[in-house]
Amino acid sequence: DTVLSWIALEANGNGGLLRSTNTLAVMDKLTALRAKMMYFHGNNFYPQPNLWSALMKMLVDLNCLLMVFCYPFKFLTPLPFTRLVVGLQPITILSVFLMTFCFWGVESLAYALA
Repeated sequence: DTVLSWIALEANGNGGLLRSTNTLAVMDKLTALRAKMMYFHGNNFYPQPNLWSALMKMLVDLNCLLMVFCYPFKFLTPLPFTRLVVGLQPITILSVFLMTFCFWGVESLAYALA
């Protein structure tokens, strides 16, 4: 779009393309070309690249993997508060499950809508 505007300014500033009298035809063609380029850039028909989708999926999966392995140590429940089984942390297990469920749910929704 910028290059087409520059061509239009040069064609208009020189009084026509190559000093001829076809300025109106050149401007009409440039306007039509700009309209087609704006349609092309505004077209959302083209899907996102597979490499980008794979990278985002890998990042979300790595984040969920880190949550599964690291959050039980971060949210360690003290031993006196574990009532049922020694070492069982129900709140930590529930929070990790809900967080990974939300991440994977949004990831699958974004993949379905893409």
